[in-house]
Amino acid sequence: MSALPGAIGAALSLQFVPHSLKTRGVWHRVWLLLFSFVLGSAVSYYVGGAVVEKFHLEASFLGQAVHFCFGLFGLSLVTNAMAEVRPTLISLRDRFLGERKNESGNV
Repeated sequence: MSALPGAIGAALSLQFVPHSLKTRGVWHRVWLLLFSFVLGSAVSYYVGGAVVEKFHLEASFLGQAVHFCFGLFGLSLVTNAMAEVRPTLISLRDRFLGERKNESGNV
């Protein structure tokens, strides 16, 4: 299956990248948008491809729609998943190694 529907979805998702990053300079913004596009396309290709294969949607417009949706929402999915990594690691550390106390003795 073509990667085009996912790339189109990723391109459309670029309008949702926060505009507060404009103060860092033009090249930083260009790299951010390029990275966001590549990440959205990759999520669409791999995760969308897995969903399409799982539900046998290879030869249908529904399969292309799945790729498009994962391209469109892929960056959001990755951002939210990465935001949960640190709290999950902290809770696992606290559960198995005990709660960590700082220098003042507080938890």
